[in-house]
Amino acid sequence: MGVAPIFAPLLGGYLLLWFGWQAIFALLAALGFLSLIASASFLPAGHLGDPDHSLHIFAIFSRFSNLLRDHSFRPYAIILAASFSGMFAYIAGSPFVFIDLHKVPADDFGWIFGFNALGLIALSQLNRVLHRHYPARSLLRAALLIQFVAALLLVLASLVPDSGLAGLIVPLFIYVASIGLVSPNSTALAMSGQGKQAGTASALLGSLQFASAAIAAMGVGLITIPSAMPMALVILLCATIAVFAGLSLRPSQQTT
Repeated sequence: MGVAPIFAPLLGGYLLLWFGWQAIFALLAALGFLSLIASASFLPAGHLGDPDHSLHIFAIFSRFSNLLRDHSFRPYAIILAASFSGMFAYIAGSPFVFIDLHKVPADDFGWIFGFNALGLIALSQLNRVLHRHYPARSLLRAALLIQFVAALLLVLASLVPDSGLAGLIVPLFIYVASIGLVSPNSTALAMSGQGKQAGTASALLGSLQFASAAIAAMGVGLITIPSAMPMALVILLCATIAVFAGLSLRPSQQTT
């Protein structure tokens, strides 16, 4: 999971350069087929017929609804989804910003993308060390503040043409890298009290992440301004939502 964001854009860039865009979709189809074969061959059936764990769609949404009313789960789920959405706004907007606006070659774009992913991996590993000295909530709140400042700097860089490519790359690197702190800590805090419904809670976290990420990516495309501003504004909106969700934590949630 950590290495894939580095090598995927590099591989995609060179596939585009050497074989054309169709090769990317051919590789996706092949990987999807391999995943299907692997899941059918190696994953055991886990559903035991327990009515409390029914896979009926209404039962699933009922459990989702209960979780969203849980004050020990909902703020962290919002934080995780908003932060993740900001990264997808970057994924959706950065090809246009770097390749079309700043004329970065497609194969070189993968190196920029991979460098940002490397920052995410580095902070994810640093998170283990920081946990020896600081609680998860303190790390999460610090990371949210860093993300918000990075998003503000990105908007400012988008307003100042003279900031150039470096003015965009630096705040983007900070934002993406800080997800290495936001994601593990918000996930751990959201899951800490779920017990037997941990599977449902994990599924809801993933659903919220990718649903909100899709909305953020569409938002970047809907703002028809030929600059980095659409990407920057959506990232700032995501960072703002995450910060306010962090501020909404009850005192007991912040100190335990």
